[in-house]
Amino acid sequence: MSVAVLGFGSACRQDMHDSPSYSALEQSDFFGDGQASRPILAGTVARGHLNDDTLLTTGKMDGTDATVSPFRLPPK
Repeated sequence: MSVAVLGFGSACRQDMHDSPSYSALEQSDFFGDGQASRPILAGTVARGHLNDDTLLTTGKMDGTDATVSPFRLPPK
């Protein structure tokens, strides 16, 4: 039993844990332009910042308070 524990315990390595990492837009030799990450694509919207549904984001329709729910509700 103790031989198995020693065998499995010695197999634990930190290679993935100690892998190199970069901050956003830090200099790196990985890409040809010398950056560690790719530039943001045109038209990209950050997660949680897409506000294309006025009823859902503000609760208003045509500038006034909405009288309907922005969600489909189950029948009663």
